[in-house]
Amino acid sequence: MNLNTSKKFQNLNLNLNLFIRRPHIAIKNDNAINNSKKCSVKFKFLTVHTKQRKTIMMEDPKKGKKTTSTKTSTLHVSVYAYIKKWCMGEPLHMTFDIETATIKTISEHISQIKNKIDQSTMNFFISSTDRHIPREKWDLNLRENGIYDQAVLRLEPISEDVEWEWHDMEYYVTLFLSQVTEALPLEVGMPLDKLKEAAPLPPPMAKKYAYLPFLRKYPDLFYIEVNTKVSYVHVERNIHKKVPMWF
Repeated sequence: MNLNTSKKFQNLNLNLNLFIRRPHIAIKNDNAINNSKKCSVKFKFLTVHTKQRKTIMMEDPKKGKKTTSTKTSTLHVSVYAYIKKWCMGEPLHMTFDIETATIKTISEHISQIKNKIDQSTMNFFISSTDRHIPREKWDLNLRENGIYDQAVLRLEPISEDVEWEWHDMEYYVTLFLSQVTEALPLEVGMPLDKLKEAAPLPPPMAKKYAYLPFLRKYPDLFYIEVNTKVSYVHVERNIHKKVPMWF
């Protein structure tokens, strides 16, 4: 073996030792991976763990490039509350640990925020499939119940006799007044019966208020004519500040 051949072997051994002892150099160097089939097989991927997420950098064997995918350890859930098929307002947006959170965790969280809603009165459904989650599965984690990131849940009371206030009563009063105002045609108004269909009384208000007596509390907003002979009631927006009439 001549002197030049000996030097080549020495250099080759040195490069192999560097590669074996410091594999991260080959991972970071795209050229090293592309130029050596053996390197691309032995160091196919590098996994980095963080507190909140797991990031995987993998080599695309077709393009010779690394691609990145991220798996988060948290799960985002939106819960809409319904009563008698009526949406009770804006949803709750919550974030939970994907491994440990359960339906029971969600129910406890809701009960803390909405202190007038007891856990024992809750029924959960997965909105996308309309599938009910039975109470015996409340202790399973969310993934075992088929709930994944960005899932939407529907919350309903176990009985129509249960009274819920997802928001305080002031919220529903403001909502109802706005719906009545929008439903009434400008100037001409409409009969009370049709108005009840166009803007029904929200269920949280239904057991506390009657429709017409409630509207009469706001004479500055609504002008009401009552014909007692034919039992007819007409409601208008009181844009001209007229006084209510009975005849």
